[in-house]
Amino acid sequence: MKQFKQAIELIKSEKKLITVVASIFVLMFIVGLMFPYFIQSIQDQIVKQIVERFSDKNIFQVFFMILSQNSFATLLTLLLGITLIVPLFSLCFNAYFVGAITMQKTQEIGMEAFIRLIPHGIFEIPAFLLAISFGLRLMLGLFKGKKLGQLYKDALKVYVFVILPLLIVAALIETLAIGFVGSSLKAIA
Repeated sequence: MKQFKQAIELIKSEKKLITVVASIFVLMFIVGLMFPYFIQSIQDQIVKQIVERFSDKNIFQVFFMILSQNSFATLLTLLLGITLIVPLFSLCFNAYFVGAITMQKTQEIGMEAFIRLIPHGIFEIPAFLLAISFGLRLMLGLFKGKKLGQLYKDALKVYVFVILPLLIVAALIETLAIGFVGSSLKAIA
């Protein structure tokens, strides 16, 4: 409980950075909504790969695949935040991609596509934004003369006690949504 409280205090101390990261996410999401076909071939390829990976899996396999993929991606983004390029690219690409896919699928199947994203996105997007924010905090902290070891320790505390639990809930909701949709997973693609 003490570690969780410390992680929450670290998050509170980075409100400005988190707000900037969230603002960039919203901006790129809107760009994705406005120009959903800009990188169509890449989007189609990614969606096809996702559908292929999950199509023959049971609900437990889907849960662990989603959780491991999202956990690895957010941890990598966080740890490589010191490069500046990795978190900013990840932020812009993923926000654009979510916006573009949302618009494309909304045009194809209606508001159901958008509604499908909301439940797990409530948990997954904040986890993603926190990972990027604390990744960027590594680089910014070095400029302020902070010790890299302590910056990584803080970032990992936030990852373990806040980001990972958010990803677990998001993966559970997403898995249940896929299970609810059942064999019509291809409707997402």
